[in-house]
Amino acid sequence: MAIVLKRDTINEKRRKQAEWKKKRLNEERTRVIAENKDQIMQSSLIWSILGGFVLFFVFPFGFIAGWFFGRERVLKQKCRGLRERMADLNEIVKVQPGEEGERKVTDRVEKELPEDYLLLNDVVIPNRRSGTQLDHIVIGPTGVFAIETKDITGRFYPHGPRKWQWFPHWSKGHVSKRTVVDSPVSQSIYHAKYLRLATKAAGFDVPVYAIVVMTNDRGNWHGDQDDECPVLRLSTFVQAMQEMPAILPAKTERYKLAKHLLKLNEECEQEFYDGIRAKEA
Repeated sequence: MAIVLKRDTINEKRRKQAEWKKKRLNEERTRVIAENKDQIMQSSLIWSILGGFVLFFVFPFGFIAGWFFGRERVLKQKCRGLRERMADLNEIVKVQPGEEGERKVTDRVEKELPEDYLLLNDVVIPNRRSGTQLDHIVIGPTGVFAIETKDITGRFYPHGPRKWQWFPHWSKGHVSKRTVVDSPVSQSIYHAKYLRLATKAAGFDVPVYAIVVMTNDRGNWHGDQDDECPVLRLSTFVQAMQEMPAILPAKTERYKLAKHLLKLNEECEQEFYDGIRAKEA
């Protein structure tokens, strides 16, 4: 079983923080309700009576509807700020696109590779800007692997050096609208380039391989395989990594390299993700 040295992604960290904050907000909401229970009761009674008389012949449960309307009216006024913050936290808690694919890759690596392999998820390393983020880095006897995960559906064909052409998974290539997307192969090669520079700067002269892993059963690559960065299925990428020639026999060196990359991640990730959130704002 491979050893996972960094499991949590930045989204999982944010989700855990958001869950903790939601718990605190719910405690605050309980306190607000307790402090305003008389006002809530009064409003509920008034609107229950009004609702009951107005809706009695149309909606026999008007008394109940009025009760909850009156209660909600006071809570909306007293908890406005809490509700807005809770809505923001709920957005953070949602599973983000692509996370399912990253989980699939993590499970495969951890279960199918021996303990000679080390896995680091969601690692930010320096580039010429604010850093670049790799979905997974695997360090093993057969080398260092920069893995780009794509949990996408559709049929994909090459479209120039840096693009893929997308068709719906059910199509045979005959559709009126053709969509061109960025090639994850180019992205993975870019990541491997800076991962190679980061390892060399620390004194580790080891081969770094780029891989794209397609994790969705309804996503298929229909182009040729690039030796610089193959596009592999979830079922085959682990075997492909093991079939490479062994070149990193010393386990201590692999751990040193992993610790170095984790240190780089600590130095880079805050600025990197702050930059992303600034663009989204």
